[in-house]
Amino acid sequence: MRTFIIFFVFLIISGDNLSMGQEVAKPGILNSPLRSEKRAIKTQTQILRFSEDGQESDTCKWLTIKNSTSFYDKEGRIIRDEIYRRNGSVEVLYQYEYNTKGKLEFLRMNGNDIRYYYDTKDSIEKTETYDKDGNLEEITKYSYIKNGNSSHPETRADSNIQVTVIYNFFDKNDRLATTEHSDEGIIYKTSYYYDDAGNKILEKSFENNDLVESHKYVYKLGKISREEIDGESKTIKTYDDKEQLVKSISGNTEQYFKYDNAGRLVSTFDFYDNKLREIIRYTFEYYQKQ
Repeated sequence: MRTFIIFFVFLIISGDNLSMGQEVAKPGILNSPLRSEKRAIKTQTQILRFSEDGQESDTCKWLTIKNSTSFYDKEGRIIRDEIYRRNGSVEVLYQYEYNTKGKLEFLRMNGNDIRYYYDTKDSIEKTETYDKDGNLEEITKYSYIKNGNSSHPETRADSNIQVTVIYNFFDKNDRLATTEHSDEGIIYKTSYYYDDAGNKILEKSFENNDLVESHKYVYKLGKISREEIDGESKTIKTYDDKEQLVKSISGNTEQYFKYDNAGRLVSTFDFYDNKLREIIRYTFEYYQKQ
């Protein structure tokens, strides 16, 4: 019965039509002009809930839970994300600016700014976080160590500025082996393990050397086909041949995911105790500037 319901809903959702969106005026980031907008994608998120027996009732209807628009420059890089309130005003605003090499240089989140600095290898060297008044609040530094031993990562406060150092340790094959940082007296550590082909097969997360979660990856024809997450509850994720997540099982909860030809998620189906509880669908409108 569940298979029939999924197939039926797939047919309904696949018939959604797309239309062109509208251009929106662009603000600046840190007094620097944004690159001109060439393309925009407006996304509407809707949900359909079912009764506890998994049946659609007369009161069931699609409810819009989120409207957002993403804007891109001529190089295809995202330069702005807007999430709207029900009355159409902007509730959350993300803005992005890039350096001459195309690397993210500024990220503004509702007025709070993060600035990114890079080393000669274009790896992130440092980030600075500013409040809405332009005051520096936090500095995060990144250290890259090859064939090094783990040390105790540091977090220190310079007056009102918090400074965090994140250590990245690489193995002899130049693969990321461990990351470490500390926060409020807790040392966070993540270790990565690989097979002979260089595929990441295991990821373990620790807090003060206590294992809190592990991710195991299974590959098929060189692509991730399955992921097992052991934490407070066990989660098993299944991927298709494009490494798109298509199924997730955790306890009595199952989720199924459907994508369009461009690889965008267009719908999710949530089951509990083998009964369909809700469907979420995503529809898109496009704007292309000549």
